[in-house]
Amino acid sequence: MTSTRLFLTLFLFSGALYGTGTAVQAGQLHETYYVESSPEPSMIQKWSRLPGTRNFLFRVSAPSQTELEMIGRLERASLLQLESTTYPERTEIKAWQKLASKGAQFIGLDLQLPNPEQIQILNEIGFSRIIFLMTYIPDTDEGRRLGQLNTPVSVTFATTSFPRYDDRELLLAIPKTVPLTFVGSYWPGYTHMDLFNMLPNSKRLRISGEFPNDDQFPYLNNIDNLQELTIETSFAPPSPTVWEQIANRATRWICRDWVPTEEELQDFARSARPETGGTRNLIIDKDGELFPEERARLERMQTPVEWVHSSAIGVQRRSRSVQ
Repeated sequence: MTSTRLFLTLFLFSGALYGTGTAVQAGQLHETYYVESSPEPSMIQKWSRLPGTRNFLFRVSAPSQTELEMIGRLERASLLQLESTTYPERTEIKAWQKLASKGAQFIGLDLQLPNPEQIQILNEIGFSRIIFLMTYIPDTDEGRRLGQLNTPVSVTFATTSFPRYDDRELLLAIPKTVPLTFVGSYWPGYTHMDLFNMLPNSKRLRISGEFPNDDQFPYLNNIDNLQELTIETSFAPPSPTVWEQIANRATRWICRDWVPTEEELQDFARSARPETGGTRNLIIDKDGELFPEERARLERMQTPVEWVHSSAIGVQRRSRSVQ
């Protein structure tokens, strides 16, 4: 699984988070197609004819103008994201602008933050949002330059560990209007909570591989301005009381390569407290087809559900329906 796919689900439901795209409704199984290679014109045509809408994420590192123009022909995308390990070049700026006119978002994967010339090009393109996925803490000059972007920006830190107190000044250089997401494989402790609370930015956490325990809830629930919590697992929590402990937190549960049981799904949905900000969103990240009973119980959910999968799954399903 590619690094992009690992972080893709940080940005789903962006209609609700950032005012773009189409917000997913309860009782609706929405889909995200992940496209790892340059699509053929025939695929763009097939996707454009599919009923309803869906999200698309294209890996387009160093794309040609032809590739960009082809993607620009895609219709009926509720959210269009393009991930790249290079910044747009001026020679392709018109093709990028056409995509931006359709509300496209740019995801910079492990790039140095943009220099002044790159900032100028990004401002000319006018993406609906720019998302930086970073494996390092930028220096103060890099961080300050984000304030020169006219486009809404967010930064995700996918480092080997949470930032330390020594990183405080570097993080404070990032404009306070830029949301920060911190990715980890363990839960924050007291020192992490303390540092997070020194940052004026809105914050999001994504933790993979484990649920919080009783000792960790106090630190988690005392992080200021924590807008969203994402938990990614391939199993259910040891007890539904885990969800109750974070009842007032906006929470997304990513289920990797599996679909929970009816009871596990209902435990998650029942823990929602929307009146205090405790919304619930479910993401099924699974390339294999859903069994009919899996689809049925997901469609019975009283929370929004997104199914993330390779674009090939949707193509195969469409081909079978035609036959």
